[in-house]
Amino acid sequence: MEMTVTELLTQLETERIQVASQGLTADQLTQENLQAGLEHVSSQLAAGYLAQFSWQVEMPVGDPVNVRLETNLINVPLIEAPRLDPKLLDQTALYEVKVYMVIEGDQVNASGLRIDELTTADELMPAVDNYVEPFKNWVTEHIATAINNRESVDD
Repeated sequence: MEMTVTELLTQLETERIQVASQGLTADQLTQENLQAGLEHVSSQLAAGYLAQFSWQVEMPVGDPVNVRLETNLINVPLIEAPRLDPKLLDQTALYEVKVYMVIEGDQVNASGLRIDELTTADELMPAVDNYVEPFKNWVTEHIATAINNRESVDD
């Protein structure tokens, strides 16, 4: 799946992005819950939509963090896409749509935001099962980091 920056912005402006969310605790971030998010993103991409799945995660220490799967052309939060600098991306060139893993919250890291590419839209759609374990490992690592950082601040 490819699109131009102009097409991406049009989808955002016309609300053609399919968003779903779930609230849970850090202990409830199971493979099953994460797979449901991956399947949502995959099915929306297959239907021609950009997508986002968001988990509002209650943490054992401190405020909740937000874990998301987002589709975008580059690794910036989807909400920031309208501000993409025209110098960064050619507005009319075709770019591959990618799926990003995002975690946002206090003590996630110095900036409070981490974004990493999981795969491309085309690779995810036929093979969601291939990405459950890597996504789970990424989430587990970054939730643990946030918990450890928060606990060390409290000491």
